[in-house]
Amino acid sequence: MVPSQERGISPYTRPALRRYSAALVITAIAAAGVAVSVWFLSLPFFLLFVAAIFFAQAYGGIGPGILSASVALGLSLYAFLPPHLNWATEGAPWRLVGVYFAAVLIIYLASNRARSNLRHPHDEPGGSSSAQVDGRDPASELR
Repeated sequence: MVPSQERGISPYTRPALRRYSAALVITAIAAAGVAVSVWFLSLPFFLLFVAAIFFAQAYGGIGPGILSASVALGLSLYAFLPPHLNWATEGAPWRLVGVYFAAVLIIYLASNRARSNLRHPHDEPGGSSSAQVDGRDPASELR
């Protein structure tokens, strides 16, 4: 793979299997962290799932981010909210649903904004572009 694609601006240059597998692995690591927090603190630390959603989406894009949020939600409802190891939860879990999927939306919008700024850098004062390399303007080479 070309080094610019490996580091690349868009996560969609990576194979889908790698992106979705990474989302599941990252979410599983976060679930282990939440389980440890329940073990030691008797309180689930759900912020680890939000971090997993962030990294899954940053690495793989919107699809892996949604997959990570869905798995995190399922694990949260089944394993970490009372009654444990049961799908019936006490109270409405809508706040948790809102937090996870709001994280997906916010990260998606922020990453798209950052990628568009990298693709189309703003002109700097003085007329020079930040995209110039060694005094050459890459856009002029396309003409």
